[in-house]
Amino acid sequence: MRRIATALFLLTSSLIAAPGLAGGPRGPGGPHGPHGGPAGPELFLMERYAEQIGLDEAEIAAIRQAVRASHPEMMALHEEMRAARAKLGELLQQESPDSASVMAQAEVLNSLEGKMLELRLRKTLEIRGMLTPEQRAELVRILDEHRQAREQRRAERRQQLTEACAAETERFCGDGEAGGLGHGCLRDHFDELSDSCRDALRQHRRHRGHPGCDVGEGPAPPA
Repeated sequence: MRRIATALFLLTSSLIAAPGLAGGPRGPGGPHGPHGGPAGPELFLMERYAEQIGLDEAEIAAIRQAVRASHPEMMALHEEMRAARAKLGELLQQESPDSASVMAQAEVLNSLEGKMLELRLRKTLEIRGMLTPEQRAELVRILDEHRQAREQRRAERRQQLTEACAAETERFCGDGEAGGLGHGCLRDHFDELSDSCRDALRQHRRHRGHPGCDVGEGPAPPA
């Protein structure tokens, strides 16, 4: 039961929270398509596996509406958080930052993040109440399969990057710094990298920056 509750919390957290302040991940159909916006990738999975989970069209429509009902509040919070982070950054960039001002602005940001957490929890409880125990269990199983598939793809991309940039890592990064510090040393020498290393680094960064971009690449639904 705890495993199901945890998985559902993670699911609905990602349903209503964009990974970046500029907007949500791009689902199939683009950012404003049928699966675009903050709910895109996970809503896509629920629709893709609706029959397997046991969701009919009316239930899918109700879940979609419940998720989208939180968008205005979520986007307003993200805008406030964006402004708060920008102001905090400005304070920290001053030659002699005022400690009291920095900490006060940090409290503002903490308060906004707390409000976002409350929004996620409310939506978690609402979505959980819309599914039967059997539907929740099947959804958790599917999410686990996709999580494992994503982890496998990430491991393969890391291996590809390691192999493509072996010479550059040795030349620019010293004792394995590339893997330990987010490949910063490679980015610092980007113009000096081989074409294959640059391509692998771009691919790695693209997937790290958009974790939902390959959400549809998991196990295929049953025929």
